[in-house]
Formats: sequence, C-alpha cells, structure tokens
Amino acid sequence: PPFLRVLLALIPKKALERWEWMVSPFFDLIHSLILFGVVLGWTGHAGVAAMAQVVYAASPLVVMENSNLTTRSLASLLFTISWLPLMIYRATGEFHWLVIGLGFLGLLFATHRLALQALFFLCLVWGIWEGSWFFAWVFLGGMGIAALITGGFYFQVLKGHLTMLNYWRLNIKNRFAHQVRGLPSSDQKDPDAVFRLYQLIRRAPFVAVLGANPFAVFLIPCWLLHTQGVPPNLPYGLFPILLFWATALWLIGLTIRWLGPVRFLGEGERYLEYGTFPTAVLSALWLKQVSTAPQGTLILGGVAVYLLVAGLLPAILLQRQIIVSDIERSVRAPLQRLFDRLNSTSGEVRLLAIPLYMASATVHFTREHVRVVTTDSSYAHLTDLGEFLPVLKHPLSVLTKRHHLTHLLIGKRYVTPEELGLKGSDLVEASGDFALFSLKRFLEAKTPSTHSQ
Repeated sequence: PPFLRVLLALIPKKALERWEWMVSPFFDLIHSLILFGVVLGWTGHAGVAAMAQVVYAASPLVVMENSNLTTRSLASLLFTISWLPLMIYRATGEFHWLVIGLGFLGLLFATHRLALQALFFLCLVWGIWEGSWFFAWVFLGGMGIAALITGGFYFQVLKGHLTMLNYWRLNIKNRFAHQVRGLPSSDQKDPDAVFRLYQLIRRAPFVAVLGANPFAVFLIPCWLLHTQGVPPNLPYGLFPILLFWATALWLIGLTIRWLGPVRFLGEGERYLEYGTFPTAVLSALWLKQVSTAPQGTLILGGVAVYLLVAGLLPAILLQRQIIVSDIERSVRAPLQRLFDRLNSTSGEVRLLAIPLYMASATVHFTREHVRVVTTDSSYAHLTDLGEFLPVLKHPLSVLTKRHHLTHLLIGKRYVTPEELGLKGSDLVEASGDFALFSLKRFLEAKTPSTHSQ
C-alpha cells in the first residue's frame, strides 16, 4: 500500500536518512496525544487521561512496533481515528462521524495490509455478534474510498495482498525456518535472536499474545463492571463498544496465533496493536473506579508493580535484544564498508544476500549497477522468490548459474561460508560480522546438477 511511501517521498532523501528513526515515534506521539485528549474530554480528569497514556506507552507491542520505520505506526493511528468515529456514529446516528470515519478508513486501506486483516475480522465478528450488515458496508466503503483516492491502484494492492496470503499459506511450515539450515531441531539454537523469539512464542501462543499487551487482563474486571450494570459513564454509551472492540481483537489475535490452519494470516499478537487505544482507555477508567475502593491504594500499588514487571521491563529487554543488539537488520559502519566496496565495483553486480532481509538495505545504499535478489512484488514471491525464501531450495552453485549471480553478501553470525560451499579464495572483503564473496568460480564451472537440497 502506497500512502506512507507517498508521505516519505515529500521529505528530502538526506533528511529522511538522518531522521528516519523519528518517523514512527512521530505517528505514535500523535496517537498518544489523541488518546490523552479524548479521555480528558470524556472524563474531565487529566489524571485519568495521563494513566491511559501510561498504559498505552508501557505496552511492549507499542514499544516494539515504533522501533523502526514501517507502516505499522501510521496504520495503528489511522485505525483508531477511523474506527472510533464510526463507533460514535453507530451510537448516535450523527452523519458527520460516518464521513470522518470512512475518510480515514480509506487512508487505512492505502497504508497497511495487516491492519486491514484486523479490520476485516473485527467487522466480521461484530457483524455476526449484532446480526448487522453495517460493518460489512463499512469495510466495503473504506475499500471503495481507497480505490477512489488511488485512482484504482488499490485493486492491484488487494490482488497482491491475497497473493501474499496464499504464499504464506503454502510456506507457513517454514515461516520461522533458517534460510539455509531449515527448521531447527529441538536441541539447536537459531543464531537469529528474532527467530529464537519466534520459535519460543510458537510453543506458548497465549503467553505471546498476553505479553504483547499485558494490560488486556484489565478487560476482565471491565467486563464484570459491565455485566453488573455499574460501568464508568462515557459519552454516547461507548463503554461497551470500547470493551467489545478491545476484547474482539484480543480473541482474534489469540485464535490466529493458536490455530495452525490460520497462522498464515500473520502473527496473532500484532492484531492487538489495533486494540491498544480502547485497552488503554478502559484500563484507566477501571483504575479510577478502584482507586476509590477501601483497598484502592493497595490495588493501585499492585497495578504499578504489574506495569513495571509485565510492561516496561519486557519492553526494555526486548528492545535491547531485538532492536539495539540486532546487527544484521541495521546499517552500521561494517556493513556500510561493504556497500562502499560494491559501489566501487566496475560492471554489473548481481548479488544475493543471506539472510535475505539484508537485501532491502543493500538496494537502498548501493548504486544502480548493483542488482540484488529481492522483490517488492507479492506475485514474485510465488513465481521466483520461493527459490530463496523461506529456505534455499537449491545449492548456491545452482542458484548462481541460474540467475547469473556475481556476488554474495552474508551475515557471518547467521551462516558460515562452509555451509554454502564457499572457499577462502572466494572472499572479496570481510567487515565486522559481514563478508562479501565473489561467485565467479561457480559461474565459470560447468552447469551443476539441479537436484534440491
């Protein structure tokens, strides 16, 4: 989906490369300020609004999703500022809320695919729950507006979206496999910290979903308040609407993470991102309610400890392990030196990067004569990239001949040259945890057998 790319294209390249780390936090800041403003306007209590912000900001998923430049932060913001007006319209019938909601929904359709999956299932569950076609029309209305503002291009995005889902449906068993070694056995340790985390949460889906937003547990007492008929007073009768919004996404995420046949629909815990707003609002309202109870001070103290232990500490630890310490997903001096070497190479370079997620940075930081095995096309995932991802389906020698590769860039912590059949004479340059190899030897050799590994 093109919307964020269009926005980023308005920023000079050098400025964006210098300040890219601020883009996602900027959208998150707007989201947080809207949260504060809405809760303050609804309750008139700055303390309750600030507590909602604290719950929102301490959610590990929110911290992780805003740690790099992706469409997720903007999508989360657009989800809130489209769905909330639609729910207010649903409660009041005031037409201008429908217009506002559908307008932002059109932008959401043009921004992020997983957000649309969350929207689709939320509309489906809510429509079935209420026996109403309203939510189906909302979804189709947002799609129509996206098609209108993109001049019909959104339908290409939709075809690509469905293609990508089909790609992962076919390859889901290798979703967290090592690109060279395949799925690790129980006694093997994946060298990639991100993939180690994925392997861990595969075994404990409930823990993964709850860990993404541990404050979802506060939905339980909120449901008790609702069923007992003593929920906090909100304008438009929004308390049960917010409660269903947050709970439905939590259950949707858990279902997708838990059930094997639907795991190709994405990492279930990421669906909770689109319920962080109502979760934060409801948590703050519940805390205000219990603060007046006889044991209110004790309860608030326990919540503060829970916020620290279940929210902030895991967020900080994950941030350090997955983001700060992640060498292969960051462009630092050692990797930049190899990019400079590629840029100074004469003639066309045809390069494969292992792990493949280094390819995007390679494309961005090298010149036009460096051509890299990667794609931004969903269709090409099915037709071509399947030879390389999720796992290599042929030996490197076969792939070199077939695609006329000239160079290989590897992360040495991820894979060893010996595993790929490389020799010391193939090394062009090593820099830190990375190495650049020439594949000339493979190109000059006779065409090898094309048997699969």
